[in-house]
Amino acid sequence: MKLPRVFILVMIPWLLASCAGVGVVATSDPIAKIHDAHYLYTQQNRPLIAEKLIWEAMEILREQQDFHWLGNAHREYADLLLSPSVVRWRTAYSKYGFRDRTITFEGRFEKAKEYYSRARKLYWRAESSLKADQVYDLLVNLYYNMAYVSFQLGDTEVSCGFLEKALDAYAQGITQDSDTKPHIPPEYDSLEDLIQDTPMGQACA
Repeated sequence: MKLPRVFILVMIPWLLASCAGVGVVATSDPIAKIHDAHYLYTQQNRPLIAEKLIWEAMEILREQQDFHWLGNAHREYADLLLSPSVVRWRTAYSKYGFRDRTITFEGRFEKAKEYYSRARKLYWRAESSLKADQVYDLLVNLYYNMAYVSFQLGDTEVSCGFLEKALDAYAQGITQDSDTKPHIPPEYDSLEDLIQDTPMGQACA
């Protein structure tokens, strides 16, 4: 039986994403999905499956009401929209669009700002509980990402304020005898060194 033409056109983006997902290990963990998505579009030029994983993570995190990681998912999606990987897949995205049907290839820059703004609002919702529970590793991550999205939105002064909060949370965290001590990449001696190696850190120097 021959399928109607309209059905075929609707299915093509999902077929592309399915083919692009070959070799990706399935997981129900939304945080793992976000990490996998980041690697896929930044290292493997596979934005279609990365986009799918981010959206799956968003759905799970909304149900869990995990505002911190839901904010991270929105930030990751904004980063994906601005990535060279999406540019390399311009033909597919121009023809079939994104999972957010309001996004066009040419309009993805403004939509990325919307996702950064949503991320910041979600981070605000997560802050109070993390502070109350003194979860310093997550607080450092939260404030660092609030600084990042603010910088991406052009709010440099606000970004610098969040970097100071991240440094304060880091200083408090490393003095705690707990499993929630902040961690930074091994190539940096401190959070301050990491920040100074970023454009937002240099803008705040």
